[in-house]
Amino acid sequence: VMATGTTTGSVTVSPIVAGSTCSVAESAPAAIPNYTWGTTPGPNGNIVIASGATASTAFTNTLTGNPGTLTVSKTINGPAGFPAVTGSFPFTVACLTPTANYSGSVVVSAGNTGNATLSMPAGSSACVISETLASRPAAPAGYAWAAPTYTQPNAAPLPAAGTTIGTIANPLQSGSLTINKTVSMALPQAATFDFTISCSAPTSTPATTALGATVSTSQSIALASGATTGSVTVGPIATGSTCSVAETAPAPIPNYTWGTTPGPNGNIVIPSGATASTAFTNTLTGNPGTLTVSKTVTGPAGFPAVTGSFPFSVACLTPTASYSGSVLVSAGNTGNTTLSMPAGSSACVISETLASRPAAPAGYAWAAPTYTQPNAAPLAAAGTMTGAIVNPLTPLDPPFISKRARVIDGTTLEWTVTVINNALPNAGQTPVGFTVSDALPAGVAFVTGSLSCTPTGTPGQTSVATCGFNPGNTNLTVTGTLGYTPDTAPATASQRVDIVFRGTVAQGQMVVNTACTNVTGQTPSRCASNTAGSDALPVPALDARVLAVLTLLLASMGLVLTRGGAKSLLKGIRK
Repeated sequence: VMATGTTTGSVTVSPIVAGSTCSVAESAPAAIPNYTWGTTPGPNGNIVIASGATASTAFTNTLTGNPGTLTVSKTINGPAGFPAVTGSFPFTVACLTPTANYSGSVVVSAGNTGNATLSMPAGSSACVISETLASRPAAPAGYAWAAPTYTQPNAAPLPAAGTTIGTIANPLQSGSLTINKTVSMALPQAATFDFTISCSAPTSTPATTALGATVSTSQSIALASGATTGSVTVGPIATGSTCSVAETAPAPIPNYTWGTTPGPNGNIVIPSGATASTAFTNTLTGNPGTLTVSKTVTGPAGFPAVTGSFPFSVACLTPTASYSGSVLVSAGNTGNTTLSMPAGSSACVISETLASRPAAPAGYAWAAPTYTQPNAAPLAAAGTMTGAIVNPLTPLDPPFISKRARVIDGTTLEWTVTVINNALPNAGQTPVGFTVSDALPAGVAFVTGSLSCTPTGTPGQTSVATCGFNPGNTNLTVTGTLGYTPDTAPATASQRVDIVFRGTVAQGQMVVNTACTNVTGQTPSRCASNTAGSDALPVPALDARVLAVLTLLLASMGLVLTRGGAKSLLKGIRK
């Protein structure tokens, strides 16, 4: 009888007569639950019993535990919404005691789970499960297998007819790719941007048919009118895949031009459980618009025609830029020109280049231009906007004229006419051309005389061109130019022309007349007389010289005397 846990035992049979020959036969041992006895050893015979000694014989029985069971369960897991997986997943089991390898396969079907059982010798221990990765089914499209995770069987020996379990979890992993789109300006109308995405399987994945091929797909980003950005996300894409994205040239938009379509973005590696991104920026510019600038020259009735080129500039705030142009004015005192300007230009202001405009016609000056500025709203693509410049001509004021007279000796008279250009509207203008005309009354002619015309002032500004009487000595004409002077006293003005005539007239002829001056080419004039509104007086006889002197003197002072009044005044003086 052997106790539990023992492996050996013995029994001695005595006395046996010395010299006896014995034979021993074993009966089959009683069954032990969950174990199996091997074949019972055959009889041991011809055992001779020695005198005074003990003979021996031995029996060895083989006892083995009934095989146990290893159950391997498998679960497929992955991100939310991953597809169902079916197929057979091979695995192996390597045990240290006894050293042995086993193999099996788990069939996964609906529910993404499955299990398989293996019969293993009782006592098997330190067993390790590993999946045969090269032989597992391909991952679903858009996914990749991550490394499996294991729950290994209990390291203790497998009991006879006992059970142990192990598990394998197969994670599916994927990522995604976001394509971001930016347009350089607000879209004038809705637009769609098309992309082709090409992804290759991760290099660490076995090159099965399903994973080794390049996967291509198309996606679009639709942007509404006025939008500048948008995006689309493509997925799932197997983790570790390397992707390339190429954009198709966008459809044309009327009155706008697309820049060069961005080239492909490649070498985008898809992360596990995350989103890779790539970006495409498209430049959109409005086709240039047109600014039309019209010009009109205005002035008083009868002003002379103006021709010439009037430069101007245009300054815009958005985008900040300056442009220049020129309007050619011809017949009709009008003209216009056009400038090409970028679409979207706004807050544009026209200003004339005053220093470069044509000179005003003789006798006129340019007043400040007036503008009609373009609309402040942005210039539409291929659109138009207008602006206008009006250049008013204003007549220069006629020069101031004074006339002084005196009797020198009998019939010898002296007239001094002074002209100055001191009207405020003429300040800052170029020198004005002037004409002085002094017409003698009908029937009056100078017998003899001398004439001088003396310019005083800046050479080139104040000058005399002509100075003389017409044939017959009935009309004095002086022409020249006058620079501006702020002085108001004719005799001391810094820019002036003094005209002095000394001559002899016959007694009895009129000696009162009026000299007038104007700006060359203009009708408005100023006049001055050597008497103020009185009737003309005859040249006195020699004995009436004093009376004539008084008359002329008073006349130059603006006083009016009748002949009787003058005589009374003379009498008063003599007294």
